Amino acid sequence: MTFGERWQKICALRQRKRNFALWLKQYIRNKREKWSYQYTFELKPKLIRFWGKCVRPYCLAKWWCFIILEKALAITTIIIFIYALLSLRINLSGLEIAKHAFILTAFGLAFTLVRNYRNKESGKSEKQLELAKSHLNHAVELLLDRNNDCGTWIYAANNFLDAGDIAKRLVMPEYMRAYKAEAAKARHKLSEILIIKDPVSGEEKPLPPQFFYGIKNWTEVSGPDQAARKGSLHCKSYSINLKNVPPLMSMHQLDAQSVMVVYDFLEFPQDYVDRLRSVKKWHITQSNFDSKDFVNLSSGARRYIRHSDVYFARSGKLFMRGENGKLFEIDAKDDDLSEIDHQNKMAGSASDSELIK
Repeated sequence: MTFGERWQKICALRQRKRNFALWLKQYIRNKREKWSYQYTFELKPKLIRFWGKCVRPYCLAKWWCFIILEKALAITTIIIFIYALLSLRINLSGLEIAKHAFILTAFGLAFTLVRNYRNKESGKSEKQLELAKSHLNHAVELLLDRNNDCGTWIYAANNFLDAGDIAKRLVMPEYMRAYKAEAAKARHKLSEILIIKDPVSGEEKPLPPQFFYGIKNWTEVSGPDQAARKGSLHCKSYSINLKNVPPLMSMHQLDAQSVMVVYDFLEFPQDYVDRLRSVKKWHITQSNFDSKDFVNLSSGARRYIRHSDVYFARSGKLFMRGENGKLFEIDAKDDDLSEIDHQNKMAGSASDSELIK
């Protein structure tokens, strides 16, 4: 084999090694990008959702474990202290007395450490509550002017999510109740923002779909089809030089995820309890209208409660509730009659045509 042939063989072998190294590097890069994509868009959201479900039970379990440990240490320390006092009456050696003192000191120190940890967690919960309230108020302020800017809605949605994540770490009941009260207040303000009133009829309506396409004159658009065309992106060309700066690309249409987050916040939580349902109802009858309960500040409210119990209105008509769930229609000319007169007229009605099931 000549020198030239040997050199060509060596060069070919080097080229194959170089190609294999390049292929291996590209293969590793592709795998890394695939794993990174799967982690970012598939595994990481699942882990976040799983941790979001577990963080609240974990914090509560840790909090109650420390409460039980603190109570157990306190009781044990008291028992050991009483036993040490009783043992002073007995003739004990100095070593046994030192042993009792050491055990008592150790339990007292452990109790102090647990109490300090709980106090530290309490201070941390207070700061988390203030931070969650700040996120809620800031999110409502962003949407206060009823804007349909895509970036503003995304920022507001992230604030709502951050407030919810922080609230999951609140373990003390009083701080959790304070957060729920603040969330209810923010929910009420947000519902007023996302409702429009008709200037003529005064009827309240939810925001129409054309609002969410991000166009400025959404009130002048007839429907979502026209709003989608106006809010769509258009390709434009610009000349770029030292003195001319092209405008930034802006998204008109609101992000669907941000819209869902904002409107999900309006829904009441699953553990919501309406405390108004537990309020004792006023017992008001026709016979106690002239009692002292009906000549004070609540006289109008009490008459409203009685009237709403006896009468029922629907579609501009007034009905009186009768026995067996039947309704008796009250004529407009009989509005000035008293409740007793209406009852007598309903009882004396001979035709069943006036009774409505």
